[in-house]
Amino acid sequence: MQEKIQEEIEELKKDIQRLGTKNAEGKYVVKFGVLFNDEKTQQYYENVLDFQGQMLLKGAHDNVDIILK
Repeated sequence: MQEKIQEEIEELKKDIQRLGTKNAEGKYVVKFGVLFNDEKTQQYYENVLDFQGQMLLKGAHDNVDIILK
């Protein structure tokens, strides 16, 4: 099971790099709405993504930056 989770995390990291851009710190950033609406990525993983707040809701948080740690 741990291996499956790690595979999913690696795939999500690739999607953030594919959909996002690098910020001033050199980290990949993508808006939640972009990530949420992408067919391949419909969820996020703790300890891999960073965003302000405790949870994200489609619509209300579409412009929140998702930062790859």
